Amino acid sequence: MSKNKILLSLALVFIGCCAATCFVIRHSEEKAGAEAEKFAELAFVKQDFEAAYSRLDPVATGKVSLDVFTAQIKSMHAGGYPSKVAAKAFQIETGKGKGVWIYLEGESAEKKFYYRVGLLGNAASGYKVAAAKGLPSAIDLTKLKRPLSGLLDGAK
Repeated sequence: MSKNKILLSLALVFIGCCAATCFVIRHSEEKAGAEAEKFAELAFVKQDFEAAYSRLDPVATGKVSLDVFTAQIKSMHAGGYPSKVAAKAFQIETGKGKGVWIYLEGESAEKKFYYRVGLLGNAASGYKVAAAKGLPSAIDLTKLKRPLSGLLDGAK
């Protein structure tokens, strides 16, 4: 193989590696967790549905009206609402990398609540909520790849 072909091959490999790193999506568990907590505080603790709806990603608001959103949040809380919420775990959406899941726990004097909140975005641009779901029980943090480091615990 000639010297020029070797240099060209190395240059192409270098350019390919550089291009690949330019398209890596970087996530921040702290930013995503904080946004999920803000949303949950508004929607689940304060029941300020308009303010919570305003924090949704345009993808979500394009699919669901404020009235439907409010009805869904209310149906998730037929047994009451939490008095506080805290983010517990972070998970990158498998396969796509464009979104993250934040797992939250809430509690009232009577019971505990468990949620999964999906967010779209990245560390540089920030996050917006795309989905929220009540869970029937606590999640097993050992099965998740990234339990939160505790930085968000006690923030409220």
